[in-house]
Parts: sequence; C-alpha cells; structure tokens
Amino acid sequence: LASLPTPAASTPAPTNTSGLRRRWRHQQLLMNHLWKRWVEEYLVTLTSRGKWNKIGRQP
Repeated sequence: LASLPTPAASTPAPTNTSGLRRRWRHQQLLMNHLWKRWVEEYLVTLTSRGKWNKIGRQP
C-alpha cells in the first residue's frame, strides 16, 4: 500500500472555476447514467409478481 500513488498526486484537481464546473458536470452525468441503469436493470428485479407466481384456479 505504501507504493501506491496518492489520489491527489495521480489526478490533480482543477483550480479555475470553469475546470471545476466541467468536472462537476461530468460527475453529474456519470451519476445520472448510473442511476438510470440501476433503476431500469436492477430495481425491476426486486419486485415480486405475486399474481403470476401463485398456482390456483383461473377466473
């Protein structure tokens, strides 16, 4: 672990305002993309479909 570079040394933070805004916007786009995929692909797998899982008489 001592030989790994520190995050500050590997990715310097922008010091100007436009650089900070661009970086913030990029982070927002990544988070929105992750959230959208999580909702569409994973969240739907958590819902149970009780109507289709029960074996019984057909109406």
